[in-house]
Amino acid sequence: KCFTLAGLKDKSGVTEQEVVVNGVSPLRLLAQNQVLGLSGSLVGNLEYTSKPLKYGEHGGNHFTVLLRHISHRSKESVFDLVKGLERSGFVNYFGHQRFGNTAASMMPSIEVGKHLSKQDWSAALYATMRAPISACNPDEIKAKQLFEETKDAQAALKWMPQYCHDERVLLDSLKRGMSHKEAVLSMPHARMFKLAYWSRVWNIVASERVRMYGVDQPVEGDLVFDVGNVSDTDNILSPSHLSSFTREGRSTWRFGGHDAVSAPEIRTVTADDVKQKRYSITDVVLPVVDGDVFAVYPSHKVTKALKRLIKADGMIQVLKEGEKSRQRCAFRPLISRARNVSCRLVHYNDRDTDLNDLDDVPYRTEGSVTGSGKWTALQLSFILPPSCYATMLLREIMKLSTHPSDQFRLRLQLEAEEDKQSGLKWQSRLKTLMENRLQFQESQQWSPTQGQKKKRPRDRKDSEPGSMSKVSPKPNSQ
Repeated sequence: KCFTLAGLKDKSGVTEQEVVVNGVSPLRLLAQNQVLGLSGSLVGNLEYTSKPLKYGEHGGNHFTVLLRHISHRSKESVFDLVKGLERSGFVNYFGHQRFGNTAASMMPSIEVGKHLSKQDWSAALYATMRAPISACNPDEIKAKQLFEETKDAQAALKWMPQYCHDERVLLDSLKRGMSHKEAVLSMPHARMFKLAYWSRVWNIVASERVRMYGVDQPVEGDLVFDVGNVSDTDNILSPSHLSSFTREGRSTWRFGGHDAVSAPEIRTVTADDVKQKRYSITDVVLPVVDGDVFAVYPSHKVTKALKRLIKADGMIQVLKEGEKSRQRCAFRPLISRARNVSCRLVHYNDRDTDLNDLDDVPYRTEGSVTGSGKWTALQLSFILPPSCYATMLLREIMKLSTHPSDQFRLRLQLEAEEDKQSGLKWQSRLKTLMENRLQFQESQQWSPTQGQKKKRPRDRKDSEPGSMSKVSPKPNSQ
């Protein structure tokens, strides 16, 4: 508990993050760079502070993202697409990171999370250890098949690859004689699996809201975030803060940390509100339901769709148990918008050129073009509120799946086409890429007694604004 931070960072990006450390001297922290530097991490920008960080306390995340292989279209159409997205926003879905989806992991996190929420420990265990149809490493399939056939945890553990973190901890717990409940709860990501299930529920309900009523404006029965008389809206208009509502009476949910008169509220849109256009689509929120919060529902057909879904999954009883004692409500905005959006097109000939090393070329909000060559990349810079997923914004631009496995296949296809048109031996290049991927998987070393694992190569930058000590490879980019 020496370290506190405002949120998790994406391991597939080059990131900066503020971390507050208690009880460790600055010299000792800086000395760690000799070790951390080998794995791609550095500590710097140290300063003293009087209090720790709290989860969700940051004001947002700043991203710089490079999209290669942009199709041949006019620069004006690309810039118009980006600026249009800035104006209209995007559906605030939970991204694939929320579900633990990677190119390597075959963990059925949503199904495991459902069983954990229902406290069906054996079902959660067997869902975790179910053999996948395919896997990056055939040893994963062999280990899980062995466990399914013999229930021998020790034998299965010998075959389980190192990157299967949770499975290895589970098997190790079973080997030491723990019960099914103790074993599944010992998994490092057990809580994240539960959140994955309920996040999927929210995503489905958001799709139903968009399908039924569109995204042009609020409709009667919607729940909206009413700022009221609060002037400092920048500190509350973020998804992570919308879980701080407490129930007052039967129909009032006030935001914590403000007096009763000026506190923001969650309100139900009336017919008069729609007529007077009191709220916009960005004010609309949907409930985040799970077994730990008091569920609040919209007053229209979306609620029926939500209740059908949780009933089909056998979750009605989970929500009812202890409902009267819960005082906290959780909401998530239906639409999210990026701030400070800027972009530029970069032309290049050589795929191995570091296109991120262009800090001397200015961004412009109206878009800019630099370089020359037959290939085109789009570089984006933007800020999102906490708990918003850049992959969901990128999906709206690319109109493609942002799942890592899909993007990896697309990368192989497009780079092979580059090599082919450049007269290179693209078959050899494909083989090299596959070999590099296998080497990366082997580098993900981890075991229950080995707390550290190597960092993977990174290709995206983001940072969290603030003023605490920073884990950073360079000075604050804000």
